[in-house]
Amino acid sequence: MKRMIITCPHCTASFSVADEAYRPGRKARCSQCRHVFAMPALPGASAGPVGGSGPTPAGSLAFSGGGGAAPNDADFAMGPGPAGQAAPKKAKKSWLKYIVLGCVALACIAGLAFGGLLLKDAYTEKKAIDTVKARREAREQEAKDRKEQDAQVSSITLVNVRQTVVENKRIGPLVVIEGYARNDYDSPREFIEVEALLLDKAGKVLGRAKQAAGVSLMLTQLQVLSLDELGKALNNPVDILSKNVNILPGGQVPFLVVFSGVPEDLYSYEVRPIRAEIPPAQGQ
Repeated sequence: MKRMIITCPHCTASFSVADEAYRPGRKARCSQCRHVFAMPALPGASAGPVGGSGPTPAGSLAFSGGGGAAPNDADFAMGPGPAGQAAPKKAKKSWLKYIVLGCVALACIAGLAFGGLLLKDAYTEKKAIDTVKARREAREQEAKDRKEQDAQVSSITLVNVRQTVVENKRIGPLVVIEGYARNDYDSPREFIEVEALLLDKAGKVLGRAKQAAGVSLMLTQLQVLSLDELGKALNNPVDILSKNVNILPGGQVPFLVVFSGVPEDLYSYEVRPIRAEIPPAQGQ
């Protein structure tokens, strides 16, 4: 059987083609570089007999092991269409790679999201624990302070306590709580201080104020003084130092607590002593 020797114009690889399979213009694909080209009208090398046996199946020419001088017996695929029509290429299965990459990306995103949720939950839990701990410590400190205050003022008795509402021409209504703090200790006390609370019907605190004893104001002062003037009058150091020092056993000192405005839900009030110091001479 006669065979033709043709050369790939792209990579110059030579192939032997059976004479009956050769057709000028027929599309062929080089098995070395996969270049598709049309068979030339005249091959680069002269046609001649090349060793081989049996006919080659149509549509694909595969040569191997033939005797003689075949320059490069190798697979040589040819397209079945007419000249000018390229042989169809096999679709590359690159979509599998993109699916794998997409799955990996989704897994990474899911992992990051899950990790973020864990961190957020841990932070929220820690914040809640810290809040509860801080509140518990605050309550414990308040109870400790209250116990110490009670020990300091256990024998300070408030007497003749009353609450009134006074209409101030500049400020409006004032809630006024006044009375006397009596020293029931068997030794002098000084710098007595009280705390007054305004409460609603459920016992909720609507207002809170602390005030050093020793100051008393006339009704006309409560009616005409501005808020700033009232503050200065209630904390007048002359009155405090003259009336709220070295209070002998059984002695009394006046106190006056003023709230600006009357809370809408005001139902009751409380007032209690929170401080009473021992004069230096007695503490030595």
